[in-house]
Amino acid sequence: MSRFFFGRSPSSGPNPDPMEDGDEIAGALRSLIQIQSITASAIFATLVSKGVLTADEAADYMREIAQALEIDVRSSFGADAANMLRSYGQALSAAGR
Repeated sequence: MSRFFFGRSPSSGPNPDPMEDGDEIAGALRSLIQIQSITASAIFATLVSKGVLTADEAADYMREIAQALEIDVRSSFGADAANMLRSYGQALSAAGR
């Protein structure tokens, strides 16, 4: 009986490295930031193309959202998202000229 309980071999897979998991999570978060920034910029670009907003107005709104991200998201990811969204807003404004 004791051989049944105590004679087992350890699990066959390697132990996961917590640092690798952290890197994967950080990469996934950066991807989500890119997706959300691209989605937001696409929405504003659509509003510009429909004549609802000018390119400069859309860029202003994107800057406001970026500022809120910097304030409300207390991690480096908030700043990353803000910078990306702000750069998309600048590109949209430049394209409208």
